[in-house]
Amino acid sequence: MKPFPKSQLITFGRNVARLRQRADLTQEAVSEKLDISARHFQKLEAGSVSPTFGVLLRLRRALDCTWEELFDSLK
Repeated sequence: MKPFPKSQLITFGRNVARLRQRADLTQEAVSEKLDISARHFQKLEAGSVSPTFGVLLRLRRALDCTWEELFDSLK
């Protein structure tokens, strides 16, 4: 499987940050809901790591968002 291009990871991270702020949650609160470390979540928002499918599923529930919102502007 090919890794995601860096530009897509950065866009994804920005989407996550925007949705987290909309939900009025801290990075720590979301990382607890995702069952990952706060540092790993920070890396997701920074676009420096790719999320696993399991994390994506939990992220969508934690942020109460649609797939479209989560992946907005990704091509």
